[in-house]
Amino acid sequence: MLASSDANVQFFGALTYTVKINNDWQSIPANGINDLIKQLLHWILMHQHGPKFAVKKLLATIALVLLKFPKEWKFPVQDFILCIGYKQVMSNLTDDQTITEVSSALSRMSIDDLQTICIFCSTLSEEISKPDTPRADRPSLNDVLMNNTEHVISVIRPILDLNNRSLTEMYPLVINALNCLRSWTLAAVYFDANSAAVRQLASLVPMVLSWIEVDSNDDLFSTTTEVMMDFMDWADKLILNPTMLTMVDIFSGPWCEARVAKVFEEGNSDDINSSFLNIFVAFSELVAKEISQNLSQPQIQKIVGLMLRLISIPGYEQDHINVAKRTLEFWDLFVDSILFDSDGSLLLSKNNDNESGDDAVKSANEQNIDASVIMMQVIQNVWSKVRVPSGGVIARWPSDAREEFFAFRKDVSDLIENSYQLVRPQLFQMLIEHIVQEMKKPNQIEWESVEASLFCLNAIQIGLSGEPEEYLIFKALLDTDFLDVLSKVEVLRVRQTSITLLSSYLSFFEAESGIPYIPKVVGYLFTCLSSPSLSIASAKAIYQLCVTCAADKLKDDVDIFLRIYDDMLTHAVTVEPIVNEKIAGAIAAIIKEQNDAQAIYEYLDRLVDSVISYGQRTLSQFNSNAEEIEETRDSAWSALRALAQIGKTGRDAEERLSALNGDEYKQKLDLERNFWENGPGLSLREKVFAFVMWVGTGVDILAGDLTTRQIVCQVLTSGFSGSNSDPFYWPINVLIQYIQIEVFQIGRLETLRPVFNLAGRLVAVRLSDLDQDPKGSCREILSILYEGVIMKNVSNDVSTFDPDVNLGMLEFLERLVAKYVDILLSYIHAERIFEMALVMLLSKEPLVVRACVKFWTGFITCEGSSRHRIEGNKGEISQTIQKYVHHIGPSLMRKIVWAISGQSVRSLVSDYASLLKILFREHSGYAKQWLSTCIEEQASVQATAFKVSETDRRQFVEKVFRLRGRPPTETVIKDFWIQCRGQEFDYLG
Repeated sequence: MLASSDANVQFFGALTYTVKINNDWQSIPANGINDLIKQLLHWILMHQHGPKFAVKKLLATIALVLLKFPKEWKFPVQDFILCIGYKQVMSNLTDDQTITEVSSALSRMSIDDLQTICIFCSTLSEEISKPDTPRADRPSLNDVLMNNTEHVISVIRPILDLNNRSLTEMYPLVINALNCLRSWTLAAVYFDANSAAVRQLASLVPMVLSWIEVDSNDDLFSTTTEVMMDFMDWADKLILNPTMLTMVDIFSGPWCEARVAKVFEEGNSDDINSSFLNIFVAFSELVAKEISQNLSQPQIQKIVGLMLRLISIPGYEQDHINVAKRTLEFWDLFVDSILFDSDGSLLLSKNNDNESGDDAVKSANEQNIDASVIMMQVIQNVWSKVRVPSGGVIARWPSDAREEFFAFRKDVSDLIENSYQLVRPQLFQMLIEHIVQEMKKPNQIEWESVEASLFCLNAIQIGLSGEPEEYLIFKALLDTDFLDVLSKVEVLRVRQTSITLLSSYLSFFEAESGIPYIPKVVGYLFTCLSSPSLSIASAKAIYQLCVTCAADKLKDDVDIFLRIYDDMLTHAVTVEPIVNEKIAGAIAAIIKEQNDAQAIYEYLDRLVDSVISYGQRTLSQFNSNAEEIEETRDSAWSALRALAQIGKTGRDAEERLSALNGDEYKQKLDLERNFWENGPGLSLREKVFAFVMWVGTGVDILAGDLTTRQIVCQVLTSGFSGSNSDPFYWPINVLIQYIQIEVFQIGRLETLRPVFNLAGRLVAVRLSDLDQDPKGSCREILSILYEGVIMKNVSNDVSTFDPDVNLGMLEFLERLVAKYVDILLSYIHAERIFEMALVMLLSKEPLVVRACVKFWTGFITCEGSSRHRIEGNKGEISQTIQKYVHHIGPSLMRKIVWAISGQSVRSLVSDYASLLKILFREHSGYAKQWLSTCIEEQASVQATAFKVSETDRRQFVEKVFRLRGRPPTETVIKDFWIQCRGQEFDYLG
């Protein structure tokens, strides 16, 4: 195939060679390697002037031979040069360097010959330095690279000679030489960055640099800049000080100035401008630290001035193909070099704290002043580029242009945030003054620039803390009619950014200086709710301000907010669920700041009526098609979530009255409790509960649904953290009634976990000594869950039961044991409950197993809570627990042994180990006997499959017994599990 005149056939001939060598290289005898190389060199001579793609494939095949036999071919570059130079294949491969013969051969070569040499050297170095090269071959390949470096240099040096700059016919050869130098140099660095070969190759870098000003040829200039940028990645090894000084001269000189002017006029659209921009910015980034430390030097000032010119190109960023964006990384590095020491500490604070007044500090402060002026210019320039165009301009941009524009805005925001220490507070002052001045010309406001200023202010906020002087400046903006004007104009982008800004300056509104402005800001945010695109952000901001800052400052405006909220729910086509919930919570926080229970009741009643009416209206308009079912569910869930938000937001009476003295506090608190339990407030509780029960259990499309149950339980638990003076603090009998309806009337056990969670929280959090009969209530809840769920689970195969049901039951039992273990112990069906918990211990669901382990751990270690100690029956409870443990212990141990004998999945071994540790810590004597018996049982059951000898089993039992639950027990159990598995792998592997 290689003898064919068809280039495609030649290519496949070379490819066949490659496949054959890859598959059968180990079968080639030592004396056949020389013949193989000579054969391939022969074909190179035959086809050297043919199509490049066929030649390159053949050269890659020759490089593959070197990869397979690096020790047998020490000087491939030398042999290749001699072959091409003398147009014949040498009789034998050379063992020593022959510099004189190489020089003679090179002097005879044509431009095409030299191109072939350069391509071969490039291919060779790229193949040698591939990351997937076998580690064992790397030393030999490194030797090849080092031994041939001098020959490669002898090829490249004459080609890069300055005398060739005027010979355009030499440019393709120069391009190949540059690529060859790059590939060989990067390969040398890859093997050993400190080698003599790297130092030799670094001597050619100035010659590469001399070609950078030859910008008349696109390909040549592009290659030169790319090669130099690759070398700059290894600047400490390849760019020596004289070379660096030359680069400073070039990039601060007239050539660079002319190129910047070209970019300024034409943008980054052609290859020459793009390549120049890349190399200039890459160089500036490389020396950013030196630039920041030498701002007074003329050459440095020139480079900074040119970088400023690039970022000041007028117009939008995408018009110039991201010229400004390309420079932002440099300005970030520049700022970091000014502000931060090498250890990451802030230099400004060091200089300011140093009162010695020495020259170094003065010089640093002067540098900071210069840098501050520069960064103000940078920010002023990028400020004009982050303006979002109006009039539908941005909508006409291609999607990728829009994405690039907003990515650029994000980068500018990051730059402002990073550099603010240098430009504070003058940047803040400038942005605020700009907005204030715009507000003075109401009919000619340039909203694009106002939005840009708001956007930049938002970036600054991250760097503010405490009560900085910027807050005094910020007040100047809020003192104007800015928000009033903004609320009356349809400039959505500006309003959107203003909402983001107000949300981010939460710390300002928490401070003394910002509190007076909360009513004004919240009023503005409420006006934004009518716009669908602004409603979510506005609602979140309102909620933050009302709940976090000063809801008490808004008490006088609650009527207005209630009207706006009711109007929104009544007339809006759709209401986003998050908007509904946040606004309801925000208004509830304001209402709960009222002075007395009657006022709270009247306002809450109106708020709850709005929510309930919205839910009822939605459900009454329901049609049965699938799309409307989803919409109706979402709206009903939104109403429930809003009620939950109302219940959990704001202060309860105890917190609100805490400033009163003892007697007055008790008297007022008793009055409020009576108001909600027996007075007018009871009607509100009944109204909410009736609606919740109707939605949760009386509407077919919602009853028994997992999400419905979750949200209903959120409403019912929303007052748990308060007291019986809280409007949403439900009586125990009401909560038990809901649990009973869900379990016995609705059913659908697979979605019952939220109800289990409610029961668990009721037992663990809600029940207290203040209740009439907490133990009776607890016993009633246990009976409902046992008869409705647990009994069914015990009588069925546990593997067929929904894991969420099992998980819910175990979590409830764990909470019950933690607080009312005596209720479980005295329960008539306690043994059946324990039987269920034993079965669960071998569940296929990891979460169920872990919950089961927690239940058993809690039960075994339980001695009775504070309630039991007060009643004086702690000893009796402990004895009953021990009795149960001794009765159940063998069965429990049997489950654990089954698991740790290699049957459990690896991720659960630690959980079973923790339970075994508890047994040995609390009942070591019994546990040893149980463990020994159960292991022998397991060994007899598994018989030949059990891989642990009798001796090892005894040693395991003794180790666990001696440790008595101390931390090393887990390691011993894991080792035993591995031994039982019979697998030679590390537990963590």
